[in-house]
Amino acid sequence: MKKIITVDGPAGSGKTVIAINFVKRMLANDATIVFLCHTTNLGTYLAELFTGSVNNNLYVGNIFSVERKIESMIDAHSDFGLSDKQEEKYKKLMSDKEEWLIENTVKENKKPIAFFIENIYRYFDILNITVDHIVIDECQDFETEWLESLELANTYNPAGKFYMFGDPG
Repeated sequence: MKKIITVDGPAGSGKTVIAINFVKRMLANDATIVFLCHTTNLGTYLAELFTGSVNNNLYVGNIFSVERKIESMIDAHSDFGLSDKQEEKYKKLMSDKEEWLIENTVKENKKPIAFFIENIYRYFDILNITVDHIVIDECQDFETEWLESLELANTYNPAGKFYMFGDPG
């Protein structure tokens, strides 16, 4: 079974519509989905489209909004008590993030969002969430390393798939 599925086509060919319908179908089957894009406008549109969805298993929007949502979920959990193991993982993650930011944003001029993307699987692990499917729209706007890192988010689910929608090339 192929784990990575790519859909490419020129602008306006319906890739986003197909991605949205995939996500709706997966939500109907109680899947946990990360549905990301890079641009703010599309992220806002996607988040609004799924607002009111009874399924809490969807993490949708642009990379930045999804990062904020997941970090606020962890903060909320820590307010009400993470397990010792979760707390330990969270402290380690935040320590690594601080170290990464100091090292990479100065020397290599990497974007801070890269840490989140490279470690998204750790964020979900802290929350004990198994990601079933990852859907990336406008994947041509993502750096190659980001796509490779995002693929790790559903490593723990052998039936999970990674869908990429983007312009050719």
